[in-house]
Amino acid sequence: METLRTDHRISHLRLLPRPRELRDDGRLNDRDDRQKAFKPKRRRPREVSVPGVPGLRKVESLKNPAVWTWIHRYHDRAANTHPAITYGTSVEISFSEAVARAHRERAMLARGLNPKGATLTLDCFVETVVTPWARGNLRSWKDLESRYRLYFTESLGAMQVNEISAADVERVLIELRKPGKSQRRKRLKAATVNRAAMALRTIFRLAKLQGLIDNNPLDGWHQLRESPPPPLALTLDEVRRLLERLQSEPERFRLLVELLLETAMRINEALQARFQDVDAERRVLHLALPKSGEPEEVPLSARALKIIQRLRDLSPNDWLFPAARGDGHMYAPRKALKCVFESLAVHPSACWHTLRKSVATIAAENGVSIYAISKLLRHRSIRVTERHYLASTTDQVRHVVSVVSEVMRNAGDASDHVAVRRS
Repeated sequence: METLRTDHRISHLRLLPRPRELRDDGRLNDRDDRQKAFKPKRRRPREVSVPGVPGLRKVESLKNPAVWTWIHRYHDRAANTHPAITYGTSVEISFSEAVARAHRERAMLARGLNPKGATLTLDCFVETVVTPWARGNLRSWKDLESRYRLYFTESLGAMQVNEISAADVERVLIELRKPGKSQRRKRLKAATVNRAAMALRTIFRLAKLQGLIDNNPLDGWHQLRESPPPPLALTLDEVRRLLERLQSEPERFRLLVELLLETAMRINEALQARFQDVDAERRVLHLALPKSGEPEEVPLSARALKIIQRLRDLSPNDWLFPAARGDGHMYAPRKALKCVFESLAVHPSACWHTLRKSVATIAAENGVSIYAISKLLRHRSIRVTERHYLASTTDQVRHVVSVVSEVMRNAGDASDHVAVRRS
């Protein structure tokens, strides 16, 4: 029994943790430290330089030796560092694509630019660079932002700026022409696609100025052929009925319509006009920020000066058409004008700009030259006036046919008379 008890104590002692001993240098000699010392080191992936392309490396994969990763190492002199840009695997990026991208980045380094800046996505570039620039330099910056957000952010926003090619842009523009891309009609019009492409071209033009790309993907793109609808204008009888209908509307709204018919101004130009811009002696209205972006003058008739004088009596501030609340100007009352047009059975697509086209059409019908009408509308080209502003009514076309028929009949009678005399 004594022996059994001794063996039991010995076996019990063997279950206790082994005490750590001090080494000669005074440190503890632990078994875990000895195991870590003999642990094999992890093998680093091998890098192979690409001949003829400085900085471009092929990094082998430890899991699949047949696949490698393209990286580009370069020297950032500003930060005195050696960063690396990862292109992707050999399955995603071909040899020619990797070499071409490395050459582009080496060219950026030669110009003093950091290739890391070219890796930002198009969404990030538009948010951080394009939007602040557009708000400070473009009057139509809202249109640029909305067109990019509606048509391009879903398909191109996540792509890097320097990786978007002309083929990518062409593919997106073709998709825009397919049915289902418009919320109001079956498909987008060619004019809408052209305006969207011009907005994207402005974005890439800025990217080229920033040194992020060498070529604009939209430089070789040709605009789609547009087929604008014929100009819509009110007839002289419709204008007369409109003025009679306005007598029951609020006075400021009536004066706005009458002023547009007297001056052929755009609606936003009239709403943003101030009394300090009116020169009663010269009978002109100065426009500081018209659509063209350059100061312009609008001639004022005697009737227009009376309208402005009445507006001065009604206005509490310097705006011709002040807002109901606040110190700013009013916004275009589109719903009120639409209700008036509906009561007169005018075409449903008639809007504020229809008044401007009506002035041009009535002037042309009464013998005013197209050159003078173009000057009144402040167009840079007479072609714009002819194509988009001069409406032809059915009566006018019938009159032209009657005139041609009369001329041809007279010519026929004259030829018959000559033949009779010869005989």
